[in-house]
Amino acid sequence: GLLTHTNQGVNNQIVDHYIYPNPFKDHFWIVLDYREPYPAILDINIYDQEGKMVDCYKSEFFHGINIIPIRLIKTLKNGTYFISINLNNQNRIAKAIKIE
Repeated sequence: GLLTHTNQGVNNQIVDHYIYPNPFKDHFWIVLDYREPYPAILDINIYDQEGKMVDCYKSEFFHGINIIPIRLIKTLKNGTYFISINLNNQNRIAKAIKIE
C-alpha cells in the first residue's frame, strides 16, 4: 500500500509524491507530479532513524508524472527510513519502512 501521499497547492513545483511499495524490501519508486514546463534535477537523500545519510541520488525529471527507481544497499537494517526530496528550495520528507 501507499504509506506516503502528500497533496500540495498548485503553486508548488512538486504537487504530489508517493513512495511505492511501502513497506519495501530492497527497492521502491518515488512517483512525482512535477508542474513546471522545464526539466530539473532532483536531489534525493535517504536517512536512517538516527539521522545518518545512508544513500543519495540525483535524478533529472520532466513536466508531468515521473517515476524514480531507488535501489538500496542490501545491508541496510529493517526499520524506518526518511527520504528527503529536494528541488530548488522545496524540500519534502517521506517515510518508508524496510522489511525482509
